[in-house]
Amino acid sequence: MQSMEKFNKYIGVICLLLLLLLIIIMPHQIIWDEEWYFARIGYIDAFGFTPKFVLSDPAAPMHAIVHYLFTPITHRHSPQIRFLDLSMCVGISIILYRILKMDKQNTNVPLRYTFSMFLLPSFFVLGFFAITEAPCLLFYTISVFFLMKYVLAEKQALLYMILSGVFLGCAILTRQMFLVCIGPTGALIFYKQYRYRWPAVVLYSIGAVLVFGPVFYLWKGMVPPTSMFRGNTSGISVKHIYLSFGYAFFYFLTLMPVYVFQFIKKNWKMMLCLAITGLYTSTLIGDNEFVPLSGLLPHLFSTNTVNIIAFSFFKIIGMAGLMAMYFLFYELYSNRKDFRQVFLVLSMLSILATPAIILDGFSSRYSMQIAPILVLFAYSRIRPINTKMQFGINWVAIGINIISVITFFIYG
Repeated sequence: MQSMEKFNKYIGVICLLLLLLLIIIMPHQIIWDEEWYFARIGYIDAFGFTPKFVLSDPAAPMHAIVHYLFTPITHRHSPQIRFLDLSMCVGISIILYRILKMDKQNTNVPLRYTFSMFLLPSFFVLGFFAITEAPCLLFYTISVFFLMKYVLAEKQALLYMILSGVFLGCAILTRQMFLVCIGPTGALIFYKQYRYRWPAVVLYSIGAVLVFGPVFYLWKGMVPPTSMFRGNTSGISVKHIYLSFGYAFFYFLTLMPVYVFQFIKKNWKMMLCLAITGLYTSTLIGDNEFVPLSGLLPHLFSTNTVNIIAFSFFKIIGMAGLMAMYFLFYELYSNRKDFRQVFLVLSMLSILATPAIILDGFSSRYSMQIAPILVLFAYSRIRPINTKMQFGINWVAIGINIISVITFFIYG
């Protein structure tokens, strides 16, 4: 039992070291989305930091800018670019630690806790490959850091809100869907204990708009003129909503399983109704199947078996998705007097809703973008801890993480 407790206690650090080992031992060639995104840096070589670069790059420009600035260190080669990606994820964890330490009630929080972000199933994909998520989430976490500096300071300094908005603007220029993250901060105006509420929200918004506004103006929209997503943003995908919240439910279970199970037990009648509703409504969707671990399962099982797995898995996701929504709205109402908790829940709801308008496909990476916020949210909810349950969950999450990376090289 003591070995289990020690393993659970240092699971975040263990996952970080495993990811570092994978970066070292796996093939170093640039593959998958890395190849596409790194080709975008060539636009800076050709046009410099000019409007022509912004107009020509068919992706959000901040990813290219970050890796361009680090070229003297990475030389745009792998594994250096992956070490940079991993370093950004480590930076996120350290900033999350600093955010938690701002609260006097969290003075004993250990740094190892915030590394539990690396445990989340499939987070290794974000931490391994040099794609958009790591820089986006780093900018976003810095934005949350300055927001909390304002909220928790004895004297609210409006400069913190401006900086928070500026870094959110940088996150938006890395993944445009983070535009929705402007909204949750607006809840600040309803909390009278904070001075300068209206000016704070206005300056926060101005800070963000000053960063992404000129780029969106040049694009005449949220995506560049050369983007393949141009004109493909009308409509809502109910399937992606179910998938996004369904995956999030399993992320909740990973970090705070006892809290979630106690919540289900306490609200079992409602959760049963939601599970039945999710099971039924998921069958009404036209494309009512989804293959998990899609890089592996089709190579292990026959087509018929994979179809059965895909159909069954989506029913589970339908149930889990509605339960996750209810869980978040319940937490939102229960903590409505605490702006920090309201902000965290609204932020997760906003991010998890964005796949609804990404119509070309779904990836667990989309749900994983709640990772920094979830780590903050879960800290006050990780206890009590069932050692054996957490030990088993940790090993399952590690297995999924390792598989999610190596299948890109084996079957990609």
